[in-house]
Amino acid sequence: MSGGKVVSIAVMTAVAGFGVLADRITKVWALDTLGEVAMDDYSWFGGLLRLRLAFNTGAAFGMGAGSTVVFSVLSLTAALLLIIFALWKLRHWWQGALFGLLLAGIGGNLIDRLTREPGSFRGSVIDFIAVKWFAVFNVADICITCGALLLCCWMIIAERRKVGFFSWLPLSVAASDRSEMIP
Repeated sequence: MSGGKVVSIAVMTAVAGFGVLADRITKVWALDTLGEVAMDDYSWFGGLLRLRLAFNTGAAFGMGAGSTVVFSVLSLTAALLLIIFALWKLRHWWQGALFGLLLAGIGGNLIDRLTREPGSFRGSVIDFIAVKWFAVFNVADICITCGALLLCCWMIIAERRKVGFFSWLPLSVAASDRSEMIP
């Protein structure tokens, strides 16, 4: 393994570990503290930001409520694919940080789905950060969102530099001569 790969994997592991730990600590705090408080006890900026305990059996924004088993399997699959891709392709510390954020988010919410009632692969995700007119989410969701935004930036930069983010695919979408893709 090259030095860059070792560093990127180490950074990915550290970021993922720290993210999952932060997610777990904040969720335990939310369960212990927010279950018995009024909505306005933890409210800032005129109610724009609140802490409110919620349990999500779906995906982002409550979509697919009740499909916890499906999301558990998809999360487990995504985490495994990210790890395989990371071991294969990552070469820079910032790539490790990006993938670490994604793994932290996936892992934090997957732990809830695997360990919370009513049982493995069917547990609800603990959410507690509420933004008025938006959604209720958690630290794991913040990690996923930041990781996804950084991934989009990486893809855009790679395309602009003509590196071709998707050049590793057998039938590359990132062909060097774009005219070849036009029928």
